[in-house]
Amino acid sequence: MSKRQPKTRAAKQAGGAAMGDTGGLGGLGALQLPTPIRMGASSQFNVEPAITAEPDIEIEIDGDDSMAPSIGADGSLTIENADGSLTIDFDPSIGNGKLSDKFNANLAMDGAIKLDGLAEDLITEIEADIASRSEWMQMREDGMRLLGLKIEEPRGDVGNSSAPLEGMSSIHAPALLKACLKFQATSRGELLPAAGPVKVLDDSTGTGIADAWANILEQDMNIYLTQRATEYYPDTDRMLFWSGFGGSGFKKVYHCPLRRRPVSESVDAADLIVNAGATDLDNARRITHRIPMRDSMVRRMQLAGVYRDVTLNQASYQPTSEEMTEGEVMGIVNQPQIPGDNDRTIYEVLCERDFGEHPDGMPLPYKVVIDKDSHEVLEIRRNWEEGDPMYMPVSMYVRYPYIEAFGIYGIGLLHLLGNTTKGLTAAIREMLDAGMFANFPGFLYTEGVSRQETNEFRIPPGGGQRIKTGGLPINQSVMPMPYKDVSAGLMQLVEKLLSMCDELAGSAELPTGEGLSTNQPR
Repeated sequence: MSKRQPKTRAAKQAGGAAMGDTGGLGGLGALQLPTPIRMGASSQFNVEPAITAEPDIEIEIDGDDSMAPSIGADGSLTIENADGSLTIDFDPSIGNGKLSDKFNANLAMDGAIKLDGLAEDLITEIEADIASRSEWMQMREDGMRLLGLKIEEPRGDVGNSSAPLEGMSSIHAPALLKACLKFQATSRGELLPAAGPVKVLDDSTGTGIADAWANILEQDMNIYLTQRATEYYPDTDRMLFWSGFGGSGFKKVYHCPLRRRPVSESVDAADLIVNAGATDLDNARRITHRIPMRDSMVRRMQLAGVYRDVTLNQASYQPTSEEMTEGEVMGIVNQPQIPGDNDRTIYEVLCERDFGEHPDGMPLPYKVVIDKDSHEVLEIRRNWEEGDPMYMPVSMYVRYPYIEAFGIYGIGLLHLLGNTTKGLTAAIREMLDAGMFANFPGFLYTEGVSRQETNEFRIPPGGGQRIKTGGLPINQSVMPMPYKDVSAGLMQLVEKLLSMCDELAGSAELPTGEGLSTNQPR
């Protein structure tokens, strides 16, 4: 056995493939990595720069240079053994079974982790998490209808509205919507002021240099959030509405490899899948972000070196029941009409797995990204601080609860006012229907009256209609239905329910004006 530098280009390429520094060998040109995006040291998406020079790799070769590994036209790696046999590897991108020493590397690329079955196992676990919160999702779906944003016509005939009786009103009481809008407006004024949301408190003593630096930091951060990260204000405003409505809003704070800057964007609670038994994000077994993503965005992530460059199946995105209800309320169709317009469903999972990095076999925290449609693993990265002896997971999610109570999703205005809003809706509908039927009552008539050209009488103001009574007095031939007008008791009930809604919604409000927020965390 002799150890020397390989002289052929094929030998150097084979050595590079064995070390796992390339994403695949589709030919000689496939060894050059695309230009990556360089992130900060603390980024979740750190991508190492591409190798522009040939790597200085030593491989052991028996005999002369004619026995050096070679690359076939189909990308296969051929190695001639000392006994005259040949070893042909049709997937030379698989490494030597050892995880990359680069802490922020994509471990799914080096071939040391067996990817077969990993995506299936994670999808099974995610579906179990989805099932655990199915009732919560159904309650959220019903609450969207209680907002009363959809304009519905009164029932005129069978099947054209949700009212159970013909002519009955289908209005929804605006109590829940009013409380959500009030909370959103109050929170917006406090958390999203025009000058910027960041305030820096200087606790140091001594010269005024620290104050000057604090003012500079505060000014720079506010300029960034108001002018550079233009999505921050509208995105946070939207999150505040859902936080008050459902009980929790979520922010995802990370370094975006495509925008090349830090990003703080909201995540809908419906898309942040956590087992309902978890008390908080730090104690959750899995945190899954369901991301609808266009094919072009997935390809950009692959070209940037963030995702594994593999061929994916045709996307077959299907909107959830909650998304269909949201579209119904807003009057839109969430189902793509053209198959090519389907988004991919990407699962970004923060979980614990044993990939052999801990000597005791303890599962360690990783971020695993999979494509649901293809069941392909796109990314695996370590999710703890480099050098941390306890391997504690790093969380990129921030939770904004409305009321801390049961479970991770908290209590929102939907839970506080849902039942009261239903009762108020029924009472208001009864008042409207009572007034309508009292002013335009139906009637009963004798058989003699039935010998008319029509049995529907539309009497205009100041007009009249002739009917045949068969010789009977008209008051004995036609009798109006005994509908009652709106009663005083029903009006008092509605006022009581409205007062109850205001009290319940106001009980969770905390005064956070400028003068009272000195010690509030920012």
